[in-house]
Amino acid sequence: MKKIILILLAVSFLFQFCKNEVPQKKDENRKPIYSEEYCYINSIDKKNGRIFASLNFIKYLKKTDIDKSINKTQLLELPNEFCYLDEKKEYESFEFSDNAKIIMQTLSFNSDGNFNFNQTIGANELLKYFSKPESERLKFSPFKVVISNNKIISLEEIYIP
Repeated sequence: MKKIILILLAVSFLFQFCKNEVPQKKDENRKPIYSEEYCYINSIDKKNGRIFASLNFIKYLKKTDIDKSINKTQLLELPNEFCYLDEKKEYESFEFSDNAKIIMQTLSFNSDGNFNFNQTIGANELLKYFSKPESERLKFSPFKVVISNNKIISLEEIYIP
């Protein structure tokens, strides 16, 4: 009988020290560790030696999936049955990683006046270009961005014919 009482005391003693933890809710406002999205670029800036892009995320959808009440100024319709939808203008700033891959389609021209497609540049070149008045047209050009750990690791201009 003493053995049973000792075992029951030991078991109850163990239960006293077990924590009753409630799982924490995920922070829903936190960006995922890795994401691929479409965006417009509002600006490229340098702060404390680091280069940042101010991005407005957009959606790539079929035209048939768009609500008919959407304002046409929010749409960038493509020649196929797709479009880019800018639901809200909310800009978020993201830092470029040190080895970010940036691919431009309409940044420069060859001697015949044709675009130099798939031109790879660095974040410093993009920063310099955004300081020029002709960069305003890029604010209306969609980009595919890959973000990892809140840093831009890839940015590719989407060519719109």
